[in-house]
Amino acid sequence: MDVRIREATPGDVPALTIVRRQAVEAAYRDSYDADEVADIVARVGGELQARVADDSSTVLVVETEVTAVGYGIVDPATGEVQSLFVSPDYQCEGFGGELLSRLQDRVEESTTPRAVAPDHAVDFFETQGYEVTGDAEWYGLPAATLRRSADR
Repeated sequence: MDVRIREATPGDVPALTIVRRQAVEAAYRDSYDADEVADIVARVGGELQARVADDSSTVLVVETEVTAVGYGIVDPATGEVQSLFVSPDYQCEGFGGELLSRLQDRVEESTTPRAVAPDHAVDFFETQGYEVTGDAEWYGLPAATLRRSADR
């Protein structure tokens, strides 16, 4: 499948909001009841519109020939991957890995990419060369801090 990655525009926000909602619902619907999942969806990622407009963050969209299937946000100065969401219909097909790689390309050379990832996403980051460096919270949920391995 053809993968295209580009900078997000304000016009992408509605579609990316749907992708985020789908990804969060899929990740948590087996562990929480419907009201709790709705609360998590409401808490996660509300800053997207502001990040797209903010020059200090880079927001990239990954898409097929037809539609946006994910997005990621990185702060190039700190190396922090602030968000990475892929539609459940496109997970495990390489979209997330390609998107993360392109986000890392935007990080300043003197900075090591890092992330705070919810527990369900830690394995993904580890397969991409990240190492867990501690425990954290992600929108009030259990998470881990990760740093990209120096040998990657």
